[in-house]
Amino acid sequence: MLEHLLTLDNIDAQRVSEWMHFSTNLFPIYSEAACATLTRMGVPTPYLPDDIASYGLYVARLRGVEDVRSSRRFTRNRPTTIPHAPTWFGAV
Repeated sequence: MLEHLLTLDNIDAQRVSEWMHFSTNLFPIYSEAACATLTRMGVPTPYLPDDIASYGLYVARLRGVEDVRSSRRFTRNRPTTIPHAPTWFGAV
């Protein structure tokens, strides 16, 4: 069904995003405030509610920000050496 929406002109991308969000709980809601926030974070994201492709761009950029955040979460404050292992693990 989503493939058919991409072929139509002047679709309200915000309304489609709300429908997809609440029906699947997988897609983010597209709004002017969300795009402005991403732009302030250094990821220029246009808000064009009549252009469904702009919603796809918004989702891609939001996923990119999430990927960067998750990769930093796992590398920050990680010890460079393995701490002393207990003897029950066979530590020497």
